[in-house]
Amino acid sequence: MSLLDAAGFANEIDSILGLYPTQITQAQLNLLGSHDTPRFLTLARSDASALKLALLFVMTYPGAPCIYYGDEVGMLGGPDPDCRRGFPWPDGDHGSSDGAWNADLLDYVRRAIALRRGHPALCCGSYTRLHADNELVAYRRQAEDETLIVALNAGLGTQHLALPAGSHLTEGSVFEAIWGTGTARVEGGYLRGVSLPPRSGMVLARQ
Repeated sequence: MSLLDAAGFANEIDSILGLYPTQITQAQLNLLGSHDTPRFLTLARSDASALKLALLFVMTYPGAPCIYYGDEVGMLGGPDPDCRRGFPWPDGDHGSSDGAWNADLLDYVRRAIALRRGHPALCCGSYTRLHADNELVAYRRQAEDETLIVALNAGLGTQHLALPAGSHLTEGSVFEAIWGTGTARVEGGYLRGVSLPPRSGMVLARQ
């Protein structure tokens, strides 16, 4: 399997979204893993930052996100049947008795779910690609009264956002981070003003 760069990833997403009418796309189940595949974290060689980026993407992408049991606490597992290990149920109040729960990852998943549930644009808004280059992918989610910008930095260096506004973002518009920190503004045809740390994502809302 060949690795995709930012443009290749965005092209694949555009292709997938173009396969079906919007009404079908918004109802489709989006999976990062299942009982038929090795665990995501195993495929990512235990790189939790990769799983976090993928989780934020699936929570900000059109369709119905689905988390395979155990991924939210960092379960590992190879090809079937190893991917169907029993869930490490808690023994007390602080995760499993063998310390297998990744509490930081679980908190991340909970916050990502709350982010999606709290914003109509993520649940049923339109999707527009804004940028895909240099290990940075950015897209707009738009509902009637809400405009969100999602930016994902898969690289190992900090990215200083300079996203082309085109006809999708109004000059002078101000965007405040609702996932991450900072304020960005559309100036000179570009959304600028925030930096995205390595291996992380940001969601900005128009004010």
